[in-house]
Amino acid sequence: MTLMNLRLCVDLRSLNSRVVKQKYPFPLIKDCLSRLSNKSVFTLLNLEDGFHHIKIHPDHTKFFLFATPDGQFEFTRLPFGVTVRHQQSFRRESLKS
Repeated sequence: MTLMNLRLCVDLRSLNSRVVKQKYPFPLIKDCLSRLSNKSVFTLLNLEDGFHHIKIHPDHTKFFLFATPDGQFEFTRLPFGVTVRHQQSFRRESLKS
């Protein structure tokens, strides 16, 4: 099996269970739509590729440690599947990269 055929899957449930969730609700769709009235330019930003682009602070990579038969490794960039506490921060950092 070549490296191109391998897919890394890390169970981050233990880490996610320790993340303090957002305490404020997402905006209502009707409120978002009302802000778009009388506007003529629209866009859709896909944040699907936001993961693996945001750098993790070196002091925090220890929380993203995982083991494989080939050794122990740490993510240095935010992996997919992590609960993000502040969605606004995640969007802002995704757009910067």
